[in-house]
Amino acid sequence: MRTLHADLTATQKLASATPYIKLELDSRDRATSETFETTDKPNRILSVQQADGRTGGFIFDVSEQYYISTVVQLQNSDASLSGKDYRGYRLKVNWGFDAFGTNRVAPNAAPYIIIQQRQLSEEGQTVLELRAVSLWELARLIPVNGKGGAMIGWNTDVADDTATVAQILQTALAGQLALNIQRYDGSEAPPDDYVVFDPTVTIRSVPRDGYNFNVAVLPTIPAVNDAVYLGLDKTFDNISWHVRVAGTNTTITWEYYNGSSWASLTGITDNTNSLTTAGFHTVKFDKPTDWATTSVDGSTAYYFVRGRVTAVASPVGGLVGLVYLGHDFGFSLDTDDANQAEDNKPVIITDANTNAAQVAEAALKASRLGLIIRDDGFHAKYIDSTQAPEDYKYDLDGDHEFYVHTETVPALIPNKIIAVSSDPITGVPPDFDGEATDATSIGKIGIIPKVVVDASITNDADAATKAQIVIDNLNENLAHGEAEVPVNVGQEPWDLVEVTDDRTSRSIEGRVTQLIFY
Repeated sequence: MRTLHADLTATQKLASATPYIKLELDSRDRATSETFETTDKPNRILSVQQADGRTGGFIFDVSEQYYISTVVQLQNSDASLSGKDYRGYRLKVNWGFDAFGTNRVAPNAAPYIIIQQRQLSEEGQTVLELRAVSLWELARLIPVNGKGGAMIGWNTDVADDTATVAQILQTALAGQLALNIQRYDGSEAPPDDYVVFDPTVTIRSVPRDGYNFNVAVLPTIPAVNDAVYLGLDKTFDNISWHVRVAGTNTTITWEYYNGSSWASLTGITDNTNSLTTAGFHTVKFDKPTDWATTSVDGSTAYYFVRGRVTAVASPVGGLVGLVYLGHDFGFSLDTDDANQAEDNKPVIITDANTNAAQVAEAALKASRLGLIIRDDGFHAKYIDSTQAPEDYKYDLDGDHEFYVHTETVPALIPNKIIAVSSDPITGVPPDFDGEATDATSIGKIGIIPKVVVDASITNDADAATKAQIVIDNLNENLAHGEAEVPVNVGQEPWDLVEVTDDRTSRSIEGRVTQLIFY
């Protein structure tokens, strides 16, 4: 659930509330930006439809190639938009209201990518229609085996492919592995002042040290002007870090090369807090329009970001795992709960047609994590089956009413999960196994089993725990329905909501699967 300004929370519940929409469009190179608002005179925004779901909501599909998630229609009667090409632009739709005289919107709007535009002409008006896809949909268009060679897999008994759920999600959703990582240590004399960490020496597209890539990108005791350099052969606007051991008491300024000197990046949101916060976090910034390639200590010329130490106070350098550089794409893990199972190691086997979204969905099934999309990419969070209270409540007699509500409750299928430590198809019995069942479903329709393989299983009790995770995930999605409500601009997929329907004397609770705003 997005955190809203108190005035916005209060206003959106009022029947007399005046909607406010702000559209932000940025070209891929960020050299061109445009904004449209419903308060513009004239107001060009005729209509907006937007879908957001757990794995990428959709409004309709286009020739079965991809699903459209957002449709915007702009008034173009003066033909001033006719010569513009918005394909490839990033689109952010900021939903809000006039909140007691101030236009306010929900924060952290997710980026969508405009992939089509249409000119509509009819008597009395002409319209420019923009159609955009979500990052989920783009991930479905990205093959994980695009470079050929042996197929990538995870936890398939190959020494270098052992990875946790969180590490697999980072690999699938955070962009491209940094092509050059260097540490600069000002206390060392050349040539020892620069140290290269080469994540591009690969076996099956996975770093040689596998997901145990574990390096000090800053000196053990950082000093002012020590630095880490990250290079890629294309521009990017997001760095996804896996900070394994947090550093301390260090301030980093993030910089880029503009063709003649190093300059500070703008629009910085550093969720690593200068690499002093452990976990999976991003450093997001505005992509410079004058970014130039350069060589660092004789390296190949890349687009580099430099993290330069600018202040210290009894500092200690940390250790980081793999680093990914993305354009709109990024990955963060926002929660740290003992029950979220992000350390599980599911077996994932791919083929020539497997895409990044499929890998992410397979990894999520082995955990209690869900994904939402924010401005800096994908965010994973713990989905607590015992959460209380709910994130939001809709009630015919309450503050936020609803118009229509439906409810469907099927039987749970499968209702018996058998978790094993290795695939029985090999002919060798697994070392460990365990199971979990849903007694209610079995009592109604009998046993319908399913076997899941997880290489991280260490004993029979662990297998039973992981089987229970699968049952919990299935039950989380069992009862489902729909509700048509006045717009709630703070609502997101995975939010826990309660709908109280006095007409049916029913009050049900469940998590949001898909939202459609219009």
